[in-house]
Amino acid sequence: MPVEPPGIQKWLEAECGKAGSNWDVLKDTAASNGTYVVVKSGLNSTATAPAGAASALVFSFTVDSAANYNFLARVNCPTADDDSYWIKVDTGSFATANGLATSGWGWVKLTNAMLSVGAHTLTIAYREDGAKLDKLLVTTSGATITGLGEVATNCSTLPVNLVSYQAALKPTGEVIFRWSTASEQNNKQYRLERSQNGREYTTIATIAGKGTFNGKSEYSYTDLKPMNGMNYYRLIQVDIDGNKSELGIRAVNITVGKTSINVYPNPAHSELNIDLGTHETTQKHIEIYNISGKRIFSRLLNVKNGVMKVNLDQHQGAGIYLVRIGDNDQVSVILK
Repeated sequence: MPVEPPGIQKWLEAECGKAGSNWDVLKDTAASNGTYVVVKSGLNSTATAPAGAASALVFSFTVDSAANYNFLARVNCPTADDDSYWIKVDTGSFATANGLATSGWGWVKLTNAMLSVGAHTLTIAYREDGAKLDKLLVTTSGATITGLGEVATNCSTLPVNLVSYQAALKPTGEVIFRWSTASEQNNKQYRLERSQNGREYTTIATIAGKGTFNGKSEYSYTDLKPMNGMNYYRLIQVDIDGNKSELGIRAVNITVGKTSINVYPNPAHSELNIDLGTHETTQKHIEIYNISGKRIFSRLLNVKNGVMKVNLDQHQGAGIYLVRIGDNDQVSVILK
């Protein structure tokens, strides 16, 4: 089973979403930011989602990686009569998130959805009064969350407007990074961090930002000595006041002593080529897993001049997939 990639995380405060007039923002020292959101007492709609903007909480966010995302919430739902919401992702249909009862404040899963790169919305409508909402997390991880979580990104504008962040393995074994922004405000620098386990990171580069600049900026950096095995790279933005924002995590696999493996096109649709970087003509067993660890492809394929052609039986959902070649090699690919 392939190793789960580190979780991409988007933290959102409930009170900083767009709340309709049927919702109240109340104080609680045990809540994140000291406040939470709850629908006005007496409002219940268990049969269907209530219509209109007054009944909705709307959260806007962006993701820079196509993947399956989990939507978690920090709630205080004391009984089975006040432990549910109506949930909608983007323009989809409302679905119930029920059975969320907690003992005090606690994290629960609301839903999950496959998201493409770009802007998205999460809409929460009331179902039972008394269900208190404190904070949200949009993440690719399935790990258990405790406590208040990290600093949310929706209560103030981020110092930079990130357009893209990409990492690629060069044929010579180095890893090159490219990212671009549409604008920057009080941006002191970027910090590129590396990890082998997706949890403990070390800074490998610091790149100066442009302060305040309204226009497109492009940056690049090359890691000349990546570690053997999976390398996780985290891009951090630091503003002039020292505040930090995580802009994304990318994973690159390095195999020492072997020529780099290249998958193209990447992103792909339902056809892709795997270049082993050799001139061998043989057969290799190929397996492809989705981000949840489910195998969606397994076949023995011919290698011609070091290249294998993969044709998926049917189009898969957009997201990050892991391609395993034989017993030892693996590489990530994005399907669109």
